[in-house]
Amino acid sequence: MKGVKITIASAALVAMAGVANAASLEPSGWEAGIALGAALPQGVYFIDSMSSGGWRGIDDTKSNLSVNIPVVFWSTPYSIAGGRVEVILTAPEISGGVPQVGRDYTAMYNPGGFVGAAWNLGNGLHVSAFIGGWAPADGELNKFGFDTWTLSEKVNLAYISNGWKVAVNMTFGQPGNSNSSSIFGKSGTQVMPDYFNYDVTVSKTIGKWELGVVGIGSNDASAEPWNSEVNGKLGKQSQFAVGPMVGYTFPGVITSFYVTKDVYTDNYLNEDKSKSYETRVWGRVIVPLWNPSESLK
Repeated sequence: MKGVKITIASAALVAMAGVANAASLEPSGWEAGIALGAALPQGVYFIDSMSSGGWRGIDDTKSNLSVNIPVVFWSTPYSIAGGRVEVILTAPEISGGVPQVGRDYTAMYNPGGFVGAAWNLGNGLHVSAFIGGWAPADGELNKFGFDTWTLSEKVNLAYISNGWKVAVNMTFGQPGNSNSSSIFGKSGTQVMPDYFNYDVTVSKTIGKWELGVVGIGSNDASAEPWNSEVNGKLGKQSQFAVGPMVGYTFPGVITSFYVTKDVYTDNYLNEDKSKSYETRVWGRVIVPLWNPSESLK
């Protein structure tokens, strides 16, 4: 069993599933704090979201796992049925180590791209929808089941008025069949489960400060070899975490920080659920690279 545990620990490390979410390809929480339902002013933005914290380890062992998700966000001058067309491109990186393996990993994982539109419904209400996905990872990640195309659909709601912001971002992902054999399944089979991720933000802007709370959750929507192997049985994983958020706007740069702690998990590795609860620290910077006639507020 020890060898099996080491193999699974290695896989969980390089899988984004180790980052504050169930077995989904993309980490739950990487969009928290952003009102994706509301269109940004026309322009091009660099958005970098970073996270670090304790991975849910096997038995009593925990290790650090970090993720960096740089995004180029283009709020275009075009519209669809009155909604601003927007484009998202990202090439994330993951790094960390597992004591049982005695090795650190740093790897670029599945690059992603999305296109959608955001509508202002009036009275502070906004909604947006994006469709896109994640391309297969290359190199070492292939043997963990990430050599696959993943369809991802996003629906986002936002209420912004009088300094208040309430944002709900929802993602449904559908991984395809793996292009190569992995330790979790053979080529031509689905290894990663379908997933539903969501985050909720409630905040108040006071001058240059933004204070609030975030909640992030994830749920496996199907039972596939990945979550079967991790748990030793067919079992969908799920979790929910909450924590405080603080942001500050510098000249030309918006920053935000939030800390999340799991308050609920299901089907993770430890029988003692308190040991499967994860605490993560998140940070983000938003930098307008080009705005033709509007400024970020």
